[in-house]
Amino acid sequence: MKVKSRKQGTSLVLTIPSQYHIKEHQDFEVKQLSDGSLLFRPVDNHTYPPIWEDDPKDIYLFNEEMGSYDDGGNYGRENIDY
Repeated sequence: MKVKSRKQGTSLVLTIPSQYHIKEHQDFEVKQLSDGSLLFRPVDNHTYPPIWEDDPKDIYLFNEEMGSYDDGGNYGRENIDY
């Protein structure tokens, strides 16, 4: 299969056929090899794991396994009315 480059602004764009199932907004690292070919490697878009999406039950089980638990006591300025 061939694709043709086209100009968009000051850049050249290559179309990726849908059969390759590349997600929109996926980042790639580009390297030009000694033979002139281009190598595109996908880069993970998540720098940090999405910890705020964890199931509270999983968090509880993890903390229990680590020996850490919430005893329900207040130790700082929790639940203080100003």
